[in-house]
Parts: sequence; structure tokens; C-alpha cells
Amino acid sequence: MDSWIILIPTILTIIVCLWTKQIYIGMFAGIFSGCIILAGGNPLTGLDMSFNKLMGVAASGWNMKIILFAVLIGGMIKLMQVSGAVNGLIKWLTEKAKVTTPAKAQFLTWLIGVVLFFDQYTSEAVTATIGKTLSDKYGYSREKVAYLVDSTASPMCALLPLNSWGAYIIGLLATLGVTDTMGTMVKAIPVNFYCIIALAICLFVVFKNWNIGGMKAAEENYKKELAVVEEKLADEKLASPLLVVLPIVIIIASVIGALLITGKGVITNGDTSVAVFYSMVIGNVLTILLCVAFAKMNIKEACSQCLKGCGEMVPVAMLLVFAFCLSGICGELGIGAYISALTAAHLPNFIVPCLVFITAALMAFSTGSSWGTFAIVIPIVVPMAAATGIPLYLLVSAQLSGAIMGDHCSMISDSTVMASAFSGCDNVKHFRTQLPYALISAVAAVVLYIVAGLILG
Repeated sequence: MDSWIILIPTILTIIVCLWTKQIYIGMFAGIFSGCIILAGGNPLTGLDMSFNKLMGVAASGWNMKIILFAVLIGGMIKLMQVSGAVNGLIKWLTEKAKVTTPAKAQFLTWLIGVVLFFDQYTSEAVTATIGKTLSDKYGYSREKVAYLVDSTASPMCALLPLNSWGAYIIGLLATLGVTDTMGTMVKAIPVNFYCIIALAICLFVVFKNWNIGGMKAAEENYKKELAVVEEKLADEKLASPLLVVLPIVIIIASVIGALLITGKGVITNGDTSVAVFYSMVIGNVLTILLCVAFAKMNIKEACSQCLKGCGEMVPVAMLLVFAFCLSGICGELGIGAYISALTAAHLPNFIVPCLVFITAALMAFSTGSSWGTFAIVIPIVVPMAAATGIPLYLLVSAQLSGAIMGDHCSMISDSTVMASAFSGCDNVKHFRTQLPYALISAVAAVVLYIVAGLILG
């Protein structure tokens, strides 16, 4: 399709979410409207198609492994919380890192998100679990936690190629005949402007307490609830921080091992969904055993708490089902190709990197999928670089930055959904509080890509 009508699902999702403040209703509105378009305007056929497509999400092994990963990580996090291990880690970090103020607590959250760059979902889950405990102790909002989590996990994964994201992009480049794939990714790091700026703005927000737009209101509202939170913290138990650290180390090793096994010795060929799913199975089993051995829990209690934690993640799993379904419908409608065609006008070389950034941002925003954006844009930028003489690494960095920016501004992005859910923050509130910072980073990135285009183009 080549009509603006195919943009209706994305636009309607945003309007309904902001109007009703109900993410499920908004997403279903987008799914339903998209299916009506696919059904040629027949609402009854569109309604039946909507439910079929929602159920069809389970037919994708990749989707289901990511959804089950989200459920399983809830079990592990629950065990870390009820055993007192998270509080033990917070106490240890507070003493060793001399965390005594909200700014230092927020910086610690930022630092954890930066260090855990090997996998986006694991980074979001672990960083948010520690971050929201720190927020309760030092008195700042869950919206601030979600912002710090989301603005470190995705940018770090996009910056450094030594993770599943890097493996995926390197694989795409290799299939397009690019020989020095790793060299291209490494050269793209210093010109990945949006990701670098987003990480830097986080530090400015932390140390200057720079709260703008919705974040300012969120911080003010949280202060009213602070007394209740402090009363709750008085009775928390403590356990060894090893109950947090050891499972994370084993998960990292399991992800790397699974990528090597599924890739037959080549990590870039590994199956990401298999790697994160089975690493989380191993992580849950290990956490149960550690709780029995060191937290004075019996096996029945540990398993019960693990299952309880998994159950608490069912709303997240539902959100992911809706997000994957809506993303798939946007793909069927050809939104990515439509936006690409709109921005394909002949322009001078210096503007091309900026154009790639904007195009990737619009695609990721509309589809809620940075990985889907990579798959659409990378096959465009490789021949574009060859035809124009613009360095490939600059265009690769522009599409990486654009995809992350679009993800940060999209309520249907799985990373945005999980960052808010793990942080204990409403998804719509997270969207509204993060948006101003993302737009500021985007404006700065646009200027820098124009400058880079003038210098390198």
C-alpha cells in the first residue's frame, strides 16, 4: 500500500493510549484498525483477523521465547527480592560506592545499565530491579528509574557490537556483501550520536536534577508518597549479594555459550531468542538453589516464590503479545517501505546521514521495532554508501541512532514496555516523561549528522 491510510494504526494507538491512559485499549485500537485496512475496509473481517493475529503471535518461536523470557525473569527477580538479596546488594553497593544521595543512587542505576550491555532485556530487568529499590530508599520516582533504564539499555546495546544486537547487524551487513563488518561497527561507535547524547543527558539529569515536562510532575507527586515508602523499607530483610551477582554472571556466560552453540562456533550466527530464553531457565534454577543454600528458604518456598514472580509478569507478557502483533501488522501494511519512499527524494550528500537518521526514527516509532528497522534500512544504506561515496560506518551509525530514538518515543516498542514494567512504572507515564529528553537528544543528533555529512560526505 502507498497511501497515508496505513499510518492510521500507529497514530490511533498513540491517541487512544494518551486519551484513555490504557495501553491495552490503545494497542488493540491500533491492531483492529490495521486489520480493517488489511481486510479491505470490512470491520467484521477485521475484528476476526485481529483476534487471529493476536493468537498467531504464539506461532512464532522467536516471539514466544522472548515472552517466556520476560515471564521467567519475573521468577528470578522475585526470589532475589523476597530473599533479601537485592537489599543486600544495595547495602553493599551503598557502603562500597558511598551512595548517600539520590544523585549517587541514580548514577549507580545508570552505571549498572551501562555495564550490562550484553543483552537489552536482561539489562532492563536487572537494572530496574536494583533501580526501583534505590528509588524507594532515596526518594525519587519510578518514572525516573524507567527513564534511566530505557536510556541506558538500548543505547549501550546499539553502541557496542559485542552483544546480540551487534551479532544481528553484523549478520545483515555480511549478507549484503560487506567484508569488514566488525570494522564497520567499531568505526560507527564514535558517530552513533543519538545513543551517546542520550547516555550523556542521563548524567546531566542525574547530577543537575534536571526534571522537565512530565518528569517534573512525576518527581513532585512521588514526594507526597515518600513517607509511606520509608515506612515500608523499615522491615526489609537482607541476604548475601551473591544471590544477585552469581545468577547474572551465569546468565552472561549462558547467553554467550548459547550463541556459540546455535551459531556453530560463530557468535554472530547465534539465535538470540534461544540464548536469552535458556539462559533465563538456567538463571531461575540457580537462583532457587542459592536461595535454599544461603537464604534459609526450603525448596517448596523457593519454587512457590519463583512461580509467584512469573505470575506477576503476565501483564508484561500480554503487553508483549500486543506489541508483537501490532508490529507485525505495521510490517504487513508496509509502513517502513512507505516512509522510506517518502524520504527518498534526491538530496545533496551532506544531508543523507541526517535523512537516514530521521527515516530510521520514523520507522521504529511507527512499527515499535528497532530490529525490524535495521532489517529495512541496512539494505538501503549499504548500496547508498557505495553510490554516494559516503562512509558506510556513518550511515550505519545514523540508522542505529534513528532506530533507538524511534524506539524511545514509541509506546508499542517491546523495550519501552519492559523498561516501564520492570521499573514499576505505567507505560504511558514512562512514554510521556522520557519523550522530552529523547527529542532533545534527537535534535542534537540531527545537527551532528549534518555536520558529519559536510565533513565526511
